[in-house]
Amino acid sequence: AQEIAAGNLDRKITVQGRDEVGRLGDAFNRMGESLKARWEIDREISSTLNLDAVLYTISRHARALLKTDIAYLAPYDPVTGVATIVAGVGDRGDILRGLEITPGSGAGGYVLVTGEPLMIPDYAQDPRITHEYDEVVGREGIVSALVVPISLKEKTIGLLYVANRRPTGF
Repeated sequence: AQEIAAGNLDRKITVQGRDEVGRLGDAFNRMGESLKARWEIDREISSTLNLDAVLYTISRHARALLKTDIAYLAPYDPVTGVATIVAGVGDRGDILRGLEITPGSGAGGYVLVTGEPLMIPDYAQDPRITHEYDEVVGREGIVSALVVPISLKEKTIGLLYVANRRPTGF
């Protein structure tokens, strides 16, 4: 704890059991990972005016913290009414980049309409979403996903996606 307080956010507690002390150690390690991610994101934001670099950093940390296969971001443009995927990590190239998400279309479109997070354990079978993005989702190998609105002053300004190529309940 003292090392983390001193700024050593790479310090991990060795956890050997699954008892209460072991669970506490796991929680402490996750807290350290979260603090490190927040620190790195804050550093990236304050050191650059390059929005793509900041969005990439946020995607990278979302993927690492949630231990998912893929994470990507889609800022929402209220003028065009479209969220466009601009940054991602863990994807198979540029399959998703540039994909435009419209309100009501797919998982992201569902979140744009409702303003609520959406967890999808089985993308192909989920009846809550429309499936016009199935071809690109299939090429990426996405099986499960979590889509969260990024909000500012109660307005959605973007979408954060995390996804796995296996069934996941997040």
